Amino acid sequence: MELLNRPTGLLGVDYAEAQQRELKLKFRLRVRARIVVESVAKYLGRTEELHLLDLGSADGKALCEMSRLLPRSEILGIEYTPELVELAAGLSPNIRILRGDIRDLPVEVAARQFDVVSALAVLEHLESPAEVVGKVSQNLKPGGIFVASVPVPRWERAAQRLGLRRWDVHHCTLDRERMVAAVNAAGLHLLEYRKFMWAPVAGLTYLRIPVSPAFSLGIDRVISLLRIANGMFVNHAVIARKAA
Repeated sequence: MELLNRPTGLLGVDYAEAQQRELKLKFRLRVRARIVVESVAKYLGRTEELHLLDLGSADGKALCEMSRLLPRSEILGIEYTPELVELAAGLSPNIRILRGDIRDLPVEVAARQFDVVSALAVLEHLESPAEVVGKVSQNLKPGGIFVASVPVPRWERAAQRLGLRRWDVHHCTLDRERMVAAVNAAGLHLLEYRKFMWAPVAGLTYLRIPVSPAFSLGIDRVISLLRIANGMFVNHAVIARKAA
């Protein structure tokens, strides 16, 4: 496949290296991975022997977390930056990352269907995220699920003002309405909209205080149920199903 014009806002090796040393970045990728795993368990009813396609996989560290929690599953990632694809080589026998553009998947991927398609912290880097969602929906098996997470716009703007986004450029902000509209336009059935990564807990990692992803997501569930300080979630996700 000949790649499209190089998109801007791509992450590079510097970000991958930072993920290895900065607690807050490790925390984020592990929480996002668990959003996928929880969605798989809830809506597919199994966590083994799945076929999963991940968009914008960077160096594959989030895929390692998924692989650990989804045993005997085949995980295929798509990443544009060749240096990151190289870093991901040999992660695990069941993880493979191909160089490609998620706006125009490699032929060998475009012809396949998967139980799960995930897009974690990637749609905000695109100028036309709904178009990509529409294309990759064709790669879902009937009954398969699509899981996408993006930053909550108000917190994204705050991060920009505070200089917390050092590596990447976001082309759009996606609120709940835009995310739901994208999956609806793709012909997918919305299963769940959820907010996650409550700021007071996630903020501990900026102070170099370790927080387990399971604990963080547990707090998220309590806050969501009680509807207390619901505006303090920094990320949100949609989970949608392709008709069987």
